[in-house]
Order: sequence, then structure tokens, then C-alpha cells
Amino acid sequence: MVVAEKRFGSSGGENVVETVMNIMGIRNIKSVSLGATLSEMGMDSLMAVEIQQTLERNFDLSLTPEMLRSLTFQKLLEYNEGKAKEFNVTEDEDLDFALKDTPTGIELLVRNLGDETRCNEVMIELQSDTLQLATLPTIMIPGIEGTAGQVWYKMAKNINSKVNMLQFHRFAELTSIKEIAEACYEDVKTVVKANRQFYIVAYSYGAFIALELVAMLEKAGFHGQLLLIDGAPHFLTKLTHLHVGENITDNNLYDLILSGVIQTVFRENIRELLALQFSQLPTIEKKMEKFDEYIAKQSVHSSNYSKAMVHAIFRRLSTVKKYDLINFEPINSPIILIRSAEVAIQNIDEDYSLQKITKGTVIVEKIEGSHTTMLDNPILSKLINDFNPSLTGKGN
Repeated sequence: MVVAEKRFGSSGGENVVETVMNIMGIRNIKSVSLGATLSEMGMDSLMAVEIQQTLERNFDLSLTPEMLRSLTFQKLLEYNEGKAKEFNVTEDEDLDFALKDTPTGIELLVRNLGDETRCNEVMIELQSDTLQLATLPTIMIPGIEGTAGQVWYKMAKNINSKVNMLQFHRFAELTSIKEIAEACYEDVKTVVKANRQFYIVAYSYGAFIALELVAMLEKAGFHGQLLLIDGAPHFLTKLTHLHVGENITDNNLYDLILSGVIQTVFRENIRELLALQFSQLPTIEKKMEKFDEYIAKQSVHSSNYSKAMVHAIFRRLSTVKKYDLINFEPINSPIILIRSAEVAIQNIDEDYSLQKITKGTVIVEKIEGSHTTMLDNPILSKLINDFNPSLTGKGN
């Protein structure tokens, strides 16, 4: 891809985002998922030709058909905001702009579907291969899938305390974060009651559950510490609006989830085709039937589990979209935030606005990786160990 200088068309006021929106017949940018590709949003061959020619003619932005199919409104917004330098690459380079293998949309939030064989256990103990120096158990909470995948089993091996994984798949029918936390509360209390202290580590969507649990534990007289892995209400709400869409319809949200889950399971680059197939089906029931056809081609996850996971992710994403960021009652416990070095969104506070969430201190650490790949970074387990209150002298 070749870029000359950035300009705004012959009229001087042309906007690259609005130009593409007009060609595709999109009236409101808030009605689309910024992380979805133009192909996923219904760009046909005629639109593609018009967009390609218009971008080259009016903005000196020359794209191959493959680049155009992978283009998202998020990248167009970045270009529009003066970040043309991200586009200034040659044909031979890894293309940050369109072709870089970075998860977007649902794949950014759903790493895998977890271990189905133990999905209905609320609290499972994960094996640690290290000397358990810490007397305080580490309670881990996964992301939006709500179950422990292999990355958590691997991470637990390097944690020098007892590791309890909180899973909330059993409560897949629940429709609010508070309800999920209340359903898990007794299992959590059983783990922490011996010490009257807690150490909770939560990733991504799990941060919502963790904050509710901490509030409940504090009211019951417990104290402790919360470590959040790239998770916080302000950050996740903004991330969801960016990659899913602020005013997306239920039908379109299911299209994104279904294509994203299949992409996650099969690991094949067929997301655009999937999104197009699902978007052409008029009802959620028909979409689920098509989804079942794909799931039947693999043997890792059963049909019932896969469909339950899709519906659960839909409900949980809906809880994020309507989360009340204003009337949240702050907790008292200190929070450690582990951020990913590869930022998932722009224009957010260094601490993800967590100082608005707690009356305690907020410590921010940053490690290499994206929102998803940071879980594979071995430094993460070291930080989890380092901040265990029973090792830092902050225990009882």
C-alpha cells in the first residue's frame, strides 16, 4: 500500500469515515462495530470498487482488494484523527493497517471456549508446580467465556499459592453482573473464610464479577486485594462499544458472536464469509441452526455447550453495554492493574479510571502482549505472585 500526503478531498472538508459510510449506506457510526471489517458489514463488490477508487482519488490511499476487505472503521477513524503514519508502509512489510494478525471484535474478548468437561463446577482447584510459599489462596476469574481454558491451567503451575478458579458457566442464564456475582458468592466465601482475607485475580470481563464480589466480601467483614488483568469497567465498556458497536441490534450482535466463536474454534480465516452467511439469515433461530452445522464438524465442544456459550456471551456483552459507570459504589480494597503494552483502545486514563472505582490505592504495571496474548507472558504469573498480600507483608 502506498500513501502520499494526507488530504481531505477537493472540497477541503471531505472526511474518509463519512465517505465510506455514505457509500455503504450507513447513517450512524454508533450503529456499527468499529472492529468489524467492511466485508463483515455487508460491503459488496460494487461498493468495494467505489470505495477503492474514492480512497485513492480523494485521499491518496491506495489499497489492494485484500486490504480493503480487511479494513475497519476503527482504522479509518485513526487515519482521520491524523495517524497517517500507521499507513505509511510498503507492500512487503507486515501491514499494521489492515493485515496484521491482531484479534478484533468478539475474538478480542473470547480466547477459547474453555474446558467443557468441568464447565459446571463453580470453583475448581488448579495445580501449581511451585513451592506454595503464600498462605493466602489465589482466586482467579476468567474472561467473558466464564470457564478455565488451558492458558489458566498453564499459568497456575507457576503460582506459588493454592489456586482456585472461579467459573460462572453454570449461571449462563443470568442476565446481570450482580446476579452472577451473587450466585458465585458462597463458593468464594468458602475459600476465603479461613483467613478472613481475599486475593482475587480477574481478567477482562471477570473484572466486573470481581468488583461485585469484593463489595460483598467487604460488607461481610473481609479485607484483601484485587489484581485486574486488562480489566476495568470504564475500559471494558469503551472496548465493547468500539469492537461490538454502541447501538448494535440483537440480530447483528449474534452475527458477530457466532462468526467470532466459530473463528475461535476452527482457527481458520473465514470470519468474513461467516459473518455474511449469518447476516443473511432472518432470525436468531435460523442463525443457531447454521451455527450447529459448523459445530458438528469438530469434536472438541458439544452442540449444547457451544450454543449455551453463544447465548451466555450475548447476555454478558449486553450487561457491559448497559453497565452503570456513574452510580457505582466504590470499594475500599487496593487494586493492581496489569495492562497490556499493545493498547486495545485510545484515549483512556493510564489506570483505566480505576481510581473512581476504589477508595484504596491503584498500582499500574504494564507487560508485553495484546489483550489476549498477554495471558501467555510468563511475567504475568510472577506479578501475581509478587502482589499476593501474604507475601508482601500485608496479610493478617
